[in-house]
Amino acid sequence: MATINTAALTAARQRSARELDSVLYTTNQFNNMLQDAVDCILSAEMVSDINTCVTNANPDFSPNAELLSIIVRLAYLEAGAQT
Repeated sequence: MATINTAALTAARQRSARELDSVLYTTNQFNNMLQDAVDCILSAEMVSDINTCVTNANPDFSPNAELLSIIVRLAYLEAGAQT
């Protein structure tokens, strides 16, 4: 009969929970930054305002920098189409 190492199982569960929390935190940070950037761009009145929005979006946000940059540019195009 196999025995279960409950201490190892508990440690693995805790590690998985911490990793999930980290992913969710990073995702929430990214979503908040993205929403702020899109809101800013859609309310911009001049091109310089849009440039400020893009700068403030912090495109250096680690693993999502390229994705954020693309989405901000799409929002920029959408804002231009609405004016």
